[in-house]
Amino acid sequence: MNRRQWLSRLIGSSLGGAALYSQFGQLQLLQAAALEQSSIASGSDYKALVCVFLSGGNDSNNTLIPLTGTARTYYEGGGTSNTPGRGTLAIPAGNLNALTTVPAEIAAADPLGGYLGTFGVHPQLGDVRDMFNAGELAFVANVGTLTQPGITRSNYSTSSRPPQLFSHSDQVSQWQSSVPDRPFSSGWGGRIADYLDPIHNTTEGNASMSISISGVNNFMVSATGTVSPYIMSSNGVVSLSGYGTNYSSAVNDPSVLFTDSNYKNNETGKRLQAFERITQFTDSSLMENAYNNVVMSARLTEGMVGSALEVTSAGGTASTLDVHFNNAFSGAEAGIAINNSFTNQMKLVARLIAGRSALNNNRQIFFVTLGGFDTHTTQIPSTGNLFSTGHTGLMNYLNRTLKGFRDALVSEGIWDSVVAFTASDFTRTFT
Repeated sequence: MNRRQWLSRLIGSSLGGAALYSQFGQLQLLQAAALEQSSIASGSDYKALVCVFLSGGNDSNNTLIPLTGTARTYYEGGGTSNTPGRGTLAIPAGNLNALTTVPAEIAAADPLGGYLGTFGVHPQLGDVRDMFNAGELAFVANVGTLTQPGITRSNYSTSSRPPQLFSHSDQVSQWQSSVPDRPFSSGWGGRIADYLDPIHNTTEGNASMSISISGVNNFMVSATGTVSPYIMSSNGVVSLSGYGTNYSSAVNDPSVLFTDSNYKNNETGKRLQAFERITQFTDSSLMENAYNNVVMSARLTEGMVGSALEVTSAGGTASTLDVHFNNAFSGAEAGIAINNSFTNQMKLVARLIAGRSALNNNRQIFFVTLGGFDTHTTQIPSTGNLFSTGHTGLMNYLNRTLKGFRDALVSEGIWDSVVAFTASDFTRTFT
């Protein structure tokens, strides 16, 4: 079984439709089973999950596209009011990147017989095509938020549906919680961390299992409050201000924390020493202790993350992994710039994975976003560079960045231990 088949079967069986909630409802059983396996409980290997959230609602119908068969006819338009097709949104078959599909797998997914043919992906997803054809990538189609199974075209209007189906904020919350029929309380990424953290994070001073490069999100909210996400920007760690770049004005070695001999004998060094001593005080006030713990934990994590990034540092903000992203963006169309928020986020994730030994936690969950998918009338812009704007531009950025990320992790020998997946608010309307 190759990587693509494994991903497809695992995710398809676990996360399809209404099964999403019930699967994550069984996480406690999975945790108990994992604890029984000494090889897992010892945590001798490394695994990472990377959530790439396509913010705004990706047009999935123009991401994975029928190339042949009856499905292609309906995509282009069947010539009736019930089969209008995509109209001007339809991408010509000759422009698609064809996928090497397995006939038996297509037949198994085609209960009507003859409806599905071959498939292709968006013209800007050439590297995604190559990863699929190499067995490194899978598509999980026909997945969405449901409150009950068995929803069909015929019973859709009379069946129970998730609330606020067309609300971006509500659908983002439902996707990231996997519980569409209840008020938000936790994210499924946070619940995974709740269950795996006690197994793989058994010593003090480890980095959080959950690291967001894109701010606060519902996906990483813990159900128990035991695993707090570490929030950072694509620029790296966020240091306390007033102590120089990377604390150079206050300490001799920024990787050494809470050590008296490391503080410089100047006003800045003494000020940082006093501040960090305060964070180590124990008080009768539970709130004060909690606040001190948060500050001290942030400083400890900052140090570990800084050490992890140092592994691939090439001076300043440059990284030894940059070459892979530079290659992925080589020959990019005008308007496609490598220095963009999403690519910088994924670069940082790759660097943290490369420097994973400094984080002292061999199970990690990362969260990044690529925004701009709420396209509406700008889906296919009427003016400007069509390769760098609208949905085409977004596919361009997604494709090149995933290629750079993949190649960076292959160079580090860790690609097969990392699963990156995409999710989005919802798809766009078909017409």
